[in-house]
Parts: sequence; structure tokens; C-alpha cells
Amino acid sequence: MKGCGLCQGIHEEYRLVQRTELAYASIPREPMREGHLLILPQRHVKREGLTLAELAQLRDVTVQMKDKLFRLYPSASPYLYSVTDTPQASIPEHFHYLISFPTKRTFEQCWPIIRLLQYGNGEEPPYQNWRKWHYG
Repeated sequence: MKGCGLCQGIHEEYRLVQRTELAYASIPREPMREGHLLILPQRHVKREGLTLAELAQLRDVTVQMKDKLFRLYPSASPYLYSVTDTPQASIPEHFHYLISFPTKRTFEQCWPIIRLLQYGNGEEPPYQNWRKWHYG
């Protein structure tokens, strides 16, 4: 789609990491850090408009990119994010995943959501222990 920054990535070969018939992985124009990747359909589409074939290829590319990052950075764990269709999305009209390595800030922003999903019964999770283990 004209004017969509995510749609331009497929035409910028120097940013492409992997390409399939319906999906691709690319390095963002302004990566947050080393290892930051976008996984997205070639078609400009919202999440609810994805076909089963697009979903399958997005899954396959995502798994392959995650495996490559594990091999390149064996001591780090890449995280998969999807903020599409939310106010936090840079371009909410084009579905995409982000793969990146978390920072302390990323974890602290996500922790309330994780806690609610995992411990919705009011129990306090072992946040301090995990934080100490993860960040030393």
C-alpha cells in the first residue's frame, strides 16, 4: 500500500533476511537493537484479514528467524511481540510481529500484563526472584 512504511520493506533488498511467497522477515529501518526483526505478510492486511496460508508462512518464517537468532546469540533469548491492532503499534493497519531481545524496560512494561494472565487469582508472582535471575 502506498505510504505504508512496512510495505516498503519488501522492496528494499538490503533489509530482507528471508522471503517466502506470502511472508517475509526484514530488519527495521531503525532497529531498536542488534537482532531486531520484523516478520510480516507481503500483503497490506490487518490481523483479521490474514488467510490460513499467510498465517502458516508467518509461523514458519517466525520459527526460522527465532532459530537463527538462537544460533547467533546463544546466551540471549529473543522475544516475539505483536502489538498490531493496538495504540502502541507503529502501523496498526499492517499486521506484523517483532522479534527482539528484551531489555529491563521491555520486561517492566510487559510484567503487569504477564502477571494478570498468569496470576489472575491475586497471587503475587515471584517477580523479584525472576528479575534478580534475569538481570543479575
